[in-house]
Amino acid sequence: MKKVASLLVFLLLLPGCLGFFEKNDERNSQPTEGGVIPLPNYNTVQRSSPKLQTYAGCAPLLEDLRKSFGDEARAILEDQRDHWNGYYAYGHRQNDILDMGIPELAMADEAATSSNTASQSKSPGMSSNEVKSLIEGEDFSGTNNQEAGVDEADFIKTDGNNIYVLNAGHLFILGVPEFGSIEHSANISIEGEPTQMLMSGNRIVVASMVHPWTLSEGDSLRTSMLLQEEEENWRWETFTKLTLVDIENRSDPIINREIYIEGDLLTGREFNGTVRMITHGWIDIPYLKSWVELADWDAYWSANDDEKKSMWNRAIDYTILDNEDTLSKLEINDMVPRIYERTDNGSIDVKSYGDDDCKGFAGAKDASSRGVTSILSIDLNQTELSFTADHIRTNWPQIYASGDLLVLSEKTNEWWWYWGNQNEKETTNLHTFDISVSGQTTYVASGRINGTILNQFSLSEHEEILRVASTTGQWGRWWLENPEPIQNHVICLEIAIDGAGEKYLSEIGHLGGIAKNENIWSARFVGDRAYIVTFRQTDPLWTIDLSDPQNPSILGELKVPGVSTYIHPLSDGNHLLTIGFPGGDDGLGLDWSTTQISLFDISNVSDPKLAKALPLTPGYTDSNCLQIRWCGWQWSNSEATYEHKAFTYWEASSLLAVPISTSRWTYDEVEINGKTYANYGYEYVSKLMMIDVNASEGNLAVQGNINHSGHFGKDGLTSTWWGGDISIRRSIFMGNYIYAFSDAAVTVHWTENLTQTDEIKLPGKVSTSIYRESIEPVMATTSSSPNNDE
Repeated sequence: MKKVASLLVFLLLLPGCLGFFEKNDERNSQPTEGGVIPLPNYNTVQRSSPKLQTYAGCAPLLEDLRKSFGDEARAILEDQRDHWNGYYAYGHRQNDILDMGIPELAMADEAATSSNTASQSKSPGMSSNEVKSLIEGEDFSGTNNQEAGVDEADFIKTDGNNIYVLNAGHLFILGVPEFGSIEHSANISIEGEPTQMLMSGNRIVVASMVHPWTLSEGDSLRTSMLLQEEEENWRWETFTKLTLVDIENRSDPIINREIYIEGDLLTGREFNGTVRMITHGWIDIPYLKSWVELADWDAYWSANDDEKKSMWNRAIDYTILDNEDTLSKLEINDMVPRIYERTDNGSIDVKSYGDDDCKGFAGAKDASSRGVTSILSIDLNQTELSFTADHIRTNWPQIYASGDLLVLSEKTNEWWWYWGNQNEKETTNLHTFDISVSGQTTYVASGRINGTILNQFSLSEHEEILRVASTTGQWGRWWLENPEPIQNHVICLEIAIDGAGEKYLSEIGHLGGIAKNENIWSARFVGDRAYIVTFRQTDPLWTIDLSDPQNPSILGELKVPGVSTYIHPLSDGNHLLTIGFPGGDDGLGLDWSTTQISLFDISNVSDPKLAKALPLTPGYTDSNCLQIRWCGWQWSNSEATYEHKAFTYWEASSLLAVPISTSRWTYDEVEINGKTYANYGYEYVSKLMMIDVNASEGNLAVQGNINHSGHFGKDGLTSTWWGGDISIRRSIFMGNYIYAFSDAAVTVHWTENLTQTDEIKLPGKVSTSIYRESIEPVMATTSSSPNNDE
């Protein structure tokens, strides 16, 4: 039977074997009864249980998927019957794939040599047998993770002896022979656009984004990904590739395996040597329509209202029938993400879910999404690398992980579902998995709470209690007569067993009514406390007691202007360091042009206080202006306001490093040989702000900054409108040195006075600029460390 299933899958992959996707426009031949088009029964989806159930085979999974796809399209179409004036008409949707024209990086993979004589005095790169044993958090800072010991995927990693950077389609290995210096060891090309990685020991898993239309003609992977090669209908527009790299020899990394899965990368976690990469796929079925498409728009617009309504509703009826026909011809491998592996000889091995009878899939009874979340688990401790895949039917999830528990948090239903179920509350499903065993991801239990959650920091597991911060009423649901008012909640859950002996998440404690008419902007759970920042016009910081999870209670509240988008607890337990935006000029609203660091004193948790607020801007004054804003700098932007990995606090030196950037339009004229020339463009400033954090005295102060603006052309000038690809994005502390990373360079500075001790250039992204100097795609180091001090 397995051979037959494999043959069928192979045939499905061949060009033209999915001919049922060809559009059928013979609407006049549809059967009617007395002029009425017979339609299948329509009942709105009803909620039941969030518990995940595995499928007994591919047939029930296929049935559920067909129903979910059909329910979504039907609900949206039925809602349009009251809008026959054409408001919801989209016309004929094009399926053309645009040629992105992505340039190839002209760069060799071999290690480059430095021509700078200052770098020759450095110690030689250490072999794997000479690596010093360094401790993250003591000797050097690593990724700013939510939970200690649970590493989160990012584009920069370090083990203290080496730094690993994803840049310009390559994995770069940069040696750190001693703190304060850096050198190029090796680089290896990664297919697609590498964005995140995780590592353990001598292995790295790199996740990259691959667009199928960028694959070369004749590539067996490209052929496998096509529905109909002659029309180039892609099953998915984005694939996630996992490249497993062996780095036992840091100067000669080797690709071990190449795995592809259809869908977008969400994030990844590493714990005790097991990497779990998590993707989400949402398949777009050709000719499955949720919009009204009329055959003759001219006739429609010239008709009277009664005729328009009849034509409109008739078109909806035919669309529903077309959808039913399309869905009836779909098979399981047309509706779920496939996994591909490129073998040693270059051929492609396709994972057919029919071969294992779809045992890796699960879904809730009332799952209503066409999305599939996939968890790929890879145990890097094993000699022979292998992976397992678990697939869960979910909406787009938020991901949280402690050392023992992985949580997928998803909205119970997408927006379309509420149109036919207006009285249902907005709820969130929580699916928990045991990840304490290396290489295994085991489903535990599910639960459902009221409201929606903001991000991963709205979730926390502590002493086998799952704590959640949620907001109800934030969707606004303007179509209801009395929409639910906004309020916030903290909910505590534990694993319980029902009468049938099955596990579920039971709500054991609930604190509601927090900050009515305000939304949660940030949350952080620390031990038996929760800290929540809400905002509407001012920024209340709420301190919450969770020592009795059955009776959570508010301890204190502080209202200050502005808002915090990320909360970082200090180890003394008495202070919180946050980043966000200050209040507007009138003390209300937000000043989006400024990034602000705040220090809160929570030593008296019932009476929290703002110790210091420090506004930041990377702009500067010059001879033509007296104040920064008069110089044309309109805003300051920091990735750390929405990405916690860009926020680096080094407790050993009480220093905070935050990247920040800005831009302004510049114009000047110069006269050369009697002719006037205009020079103009955007001037970008990209800095890493270094902030002294004196918690005992309740003070924050700018120590200085590290400026990468000069690495992006003459004085940072560029014709590019958006400067996101030139900003400093990450930083690492190593002993008494700070390493700053942008697309163009890595610089090393002594934290005592920010003297630069070393530098290495990176190729960065390809962009055009009227001022930009050529950045050679080779490594070049400058300066030697005057005072190497570990």
